[in-house]
Amino acid sequence: MIYSLIFFFTYSLNLFAEDRCSTFDDPAWKLSWHDEFNSTKLDLSKWEITRALTNFNSELQVYSGRYKNIFIEDGVLHLKAHKERNYFGREYSSGRIETYPKQAFLYGRFEFCAKLPKGRGYWPAAWMMPETSEYGHWPMSGEIDIVENIGHVSESNWGTIHYGLPWPHNQMTGATYTLSGSDFSEDFHSFALEWEPEVMRWYVDGNLYSVKTPADLGGHRWVFDKPFYIILNLAVGGLWPGYPDEETAFPQSFQVDYVRVYSRQ
Repeated sequence: MIYSLIFFFTYSLNLFAEDRCSTFDDPAWKLSWHDEFNSTKLDLSKWEITRALTNFNSELQVYSGRYKNIFIEDGVLHLKAHKERNYFGREYSSGRIETYPKQAFLYGRFEFCAKLPKGRGYWPAAWMMPETSEYGHWPMSGEIDIVENIGHVSESNWGTIHYGLPWPHNQMTGATYTLSGSDFSEDFHSFALEWEPEVMRWYVDGNLYSVKTPADLGGHRWVFDKPFYIILNLAVGGLWPGYPDEETAFPQSFQVDYVRVYSRQ
């Protein structure tokens, strides 16, 4: 019994000793799923690697499973974008991973400790999509954005939900958190979403900056009552962030120290 306690205490210290963000500590929430990225390889029991030539939002990258695009170093996951002509004819490569089909979540506190790239054309994100499209195709079954930044506005993060009718009648609502005197490329910051029945709360570094309930959807269905899975990716280019210019430095990474999911006690 004493040995078990010593092992647990030592494991707990090792788990959180190298946190690059302030450790969340609230007895109302219990850690239920996490990845600390303390191994030398991505844990494929938790994550699926995306290998795809995507055409969403007029983005420019191809998502690759190569080590240069997805790797772990010093306890930090790197999704790294390179400027390079590749065999798909694209001039940029990058990384994307997701928990689908291995894990989906219905409610909880979702926390990401991350450092973001800087420069026009970068579009890092930690977000969630529905496990099944029970209410219809995007955005009818919803989308949840927790970390979303565009590289030329590197001091701001957007927390958003998407819903409503199919494009071009889709709807979204959210808020922006802006740092004062610094930006998200300079250091690691904590980004969190608390998702409970009929309410969502967004935080940066423990600061609450947005709350959404069914009343904010203008009469549209509240579709955030089904399991969603987690996506981490670094896109390059697109209609919203714009496209890299001569001042955009490559390569750069979307760096994630940990992903933690808590459930209500």
